[in-house]
Amino acid sequence: TVTRAMEQEVKKIPNATYLKFPEKDYAHEFFSESIHYNTKGEKKVNKEFDLHVFPKILEFSKKHETK
Repeated sequence: TVTRAMEQEVKKIPNATYLKFPEKDYAHEFFSESIHYNTKGEKKVNKEFDLHVFPKILEFSKKHETK
């Protein structure tokens, strides 16, 4: 899959990490058209970002910060 291929490529880069959302596919009810979220989709993706992705960004940043 594309995700697996990306994860393998990122492993080749020192100090890099592949971040992903808990879900990569959302139901049609979360879209107003094929690629744009509606209000429900916006809330879902923002919540998942806040709870799952952003903390990993902070963790990565803290781990790799220079002093």
